[in-house]
Amino acid sequence: SLADILKQLRESKSERVLVFLDSCHSGLPISSGMRSITSNFSDEEMRAFCADASHHVGFAACKVNELSWSNPSLKHGIWSYCVINALSGRATDALDKGNLVTSDSLRDYLAQEVPRLLRKTRSGNETQTPCSLGNATKQFIVADLKDLLAQKAAQTTTLGGALKDSLLRGE
Repeated sequence: SLADILKQLRESKSERVLVFLDSCHSGLPISSGMRSITSNFSDEEMRAFCADASHHVGFAACKVNELSWSNPSLKHGIWSYCVINALSGRATDALDKGNLVTSDSLRDYLAQEVPRLLRKTRSGNETQTPCSLGNATKQFIVADLKDLLAQKAAQTTTLGGALKDSLLRGE
C-alpha cells in the first residue's frame, strides 16, 4: 500500500525524498474502469508524509477526484510522458537556470503542459490537474541536466558541423 511505501521512505536515512505517483492505464485503451488517484490513496497520506520533512516532495498525475489519462500514440500516460520529457531535457520549459529541473520548475511545467497535451490528444471534456506536495524550496533539485544537455549539444554540433560548412552549387 502507499502508506507502507511512505512509511519505509520516512524511516530511511535519505535526506531528500522525491515521490512520483501515477495511476493511469498507460498504453492501454481507456475504459470506464480506469483507476483514479483515489484508488487506494488518500490525499492526507501524502500531505502528512511531506508535512514535517524539509526535503520530501511528491508529484501526482492528477487531483484525487480526477482520472489520470493515457494516450496510446504517446505510449505513456500523458503526465508520465511530460515527466519523461522534463527529465530528459526535451522540455526546456521545465528547466530552471538552463539546466536544472527543480521541484518548482517541474511543478509549473506539469501544471501547464499536462492540460495542454490532454486537450490536444483527447476530444472530450476530460480534465487532469497535476499536483505537487511537499516542503522544499526552489533549491530542491530534482535533476541536474548539465552533462546530458552538453552531450546533446556536442552531438548536434558534430552532426551539423559539416552541413554548416558545406556549399551547394547547381548549374
